[in-house]
Amino acid sequence: MTLGELVTLEGELGELAASITVGELIRGGRRGKTPPMPLRIPLAIQAVDTRSARGRDAYDAAILSTLQSAKDRLSAKEIRKRCGGTPLQARVALQRLLDARKIRRYGKAAATKYASK
Repeated sequence: MTLGELVTLEGELGELAASITVGELIRGGRRGKTPPMPLRIPLAIQAVDTRSARGRDAYDAAILSTLQSAKDRLSAKEIRKRCGGTPLQARVALQRLLDARKIRRYGKAAATKYASK
């Protein structure tokens, strides 16, 4: 049942549902102070400008530099952690670098890794 449906109940059950506070819902009916809720804040995505040719060139250069300085092959996720950008921005930039034959791709699907030539 949703909260809206609980409130529309009639009789003793409806009165009970209407008397429950948000704090009680969070605590699961336990009395006392509400324990602090763990914050699940996603990692901030470093802003990357890929709308202009200059921005795309700078992002491609950052990715290429990252791959050149890496000791091992890197996944797209590892590249994004170091260079920023969204998954789509990274995928498109990596494809541009592959098309220009500046990097190599190893593996398939989730196991794909990249390295500079």
